[in-house]
Amino acid sequence: MMITACSYLTLHGQIHNNLQLPLSVNSNGAAPNSSAIVDVSATDKGLLIPRMSTAQRNNINNPARGLMVYVTNDDQFYYYDGSNWLPIASQTASSGPTGSWGLQPVTENAKVVANDDAAGDNFGFSVSVSGDYAVIGAPNDDDTASNSGSAYIFRRVGNSWVQEAKLTASDAASDDDFGTSVSISGDYAIIGAPDNDDGGFNSGSAYIFKRSGPSWTQEAKLTAQDAAANDQFGFSVAISGDDVIIGSYLDDDDGNGSGSAYIYSRNNSIWVLQSKLTANDATIGDAFGYSVSISGNYAAIGSVIDDHSNLIDAGSAYIFRRSNGTWSQHRKLIANDPDQSALFGISVSISGTTAVIGASADDDNGSGSGSAYVYLRSGNSWSQQAKLLASDGALSDQFGVSVAIDGAYITVGASFDDFSAINAGSVYIYERAGSTWFQTAKLTAQDGAASDNFGRSVGISGSWSIVGAYRDDDGGTDSGSTYFYKRQ
Repeated sequence: MMITACSYLTLHGQIHNNLQLPLSVNSNGAAPNSSAIVDVSATDKGLLIPRMSTAQRNNINNPARGLMVYVTNDDQFYYYDGSNWLPIASQTASSGPTGSWGLQPVTENAKVVANDDAAGDNFGFSVSVSGDYAVIGAPNDDDTASNSGSAYIFRRVGNSWVQEAKLTASDAASDDDFGTSVSISGDYAIIGAPDNDDGGFNSGSAYIFKRSGPSWTQEAKLTAQDAAANDQFGFSVAISGDDVIIGSYLDDDDGNGSGSAYIYSRNNSIWVLQSKLTANDATIGDAFGYSVSISGNYAAIGSVIDDHSNLIDAGSAYIFRRSNGTWSQHRKLIANDPDQSALFGISVSISGTTAVIGASADDDNGSGSGSAYVYLRSGNSWSQQAKLLASDGALSDQFGVSVAIDGAYITVGASFDDFSAINAGSVYIYERAGSTWFQTAKLTAQDGAASDNFGRSVGISGSWSIVGAYRDDDGGTDSGSTYFYKRQ
């Protein structure tokens, strides 16, 4: 059957009277192609796919596999694969990267657990990877005392990751929570113990470990010179080369829980305090230092419950820059579309001229669905380059609870995603092509189970991505696990 460009009235009537197929829609009278059930052709018009918001798309009742719509929130085409709405752009080279991490879902290259895993250890609560080495925190490990904590070094051998060392504090004590935060760079790793009591109850500390061959030894213990009870120094840590940054988000310098961060630099085997950082507009309850990251002469610090723009707990992040050995506030970053209680700054990561900030309680795809923002530095200016949303984002996913960036790749954790079971969790990979970021993969655990919280922590280095699932139950309830993925 042929329908010409002037045949609307006829077509409208026949739709309600068992339209004859195959169908040709054109303006030249051509018959339909023999392989097509519907053949649409034109030289001056296009085919308009149904346009709708993410919420409207998610409300489609029982979508058919292959159903396609255009979502106006992020201006992308999506198709339904039988379980999830996936962006067509992430699978086509013409619209973006070819998805070098593989089609969704991606199969992990390795799953690791601690050699001595036990119930309640929370192995994978924090993770970091650098080259052929990774460090994984288990803050509730009981080796020395209850919840004294530990961290594990894994080394890559081919496509396998093997445990090389277990790290514990030389002065470990009950409830130190050593391993709450971890970071690794080259031959050095830093481990946070925010509930250490050296400077008062839960004042906190951090430990530096150095690798020599297959051995890792504690080189330094760092505490704040002005430590006080409940500062939580070491709740967040990051290392880049010879510099470390340590968050103390409940420090009270500018009011109860205003927060701070400390930068130390290595001089031979001595780690020297370079600067204590606070926000220029610090105030009570900002939680500045809840998340930290450092790359060369720039550091990013999350202030997760900062109030601004007449919005409570909207959150912010601060960029600090080192010039002539001195660190000073360079810029304050807020979302172009700030929202109350979005928790912007719950996670931060910086690499070169690009920073990514998580906002796990943002509600674009439903309350608590989450988002992440990408900022680009040009000269002395930082501008928002992109807002990242999960292609299948949903209520309470907490997308953005963890973020990591390395060059043109970003990983974003959504640890309460219900992909395979309630709160099983997932992670999304984004790749930059020109000035645009495309979702190129969704990572899930092959053995994902309810409440694993896969994606609570993420890291990326070169072709490897690491994901913590700290409530996995392989070695007992909440023993924890970690997964490695390799980009092909």
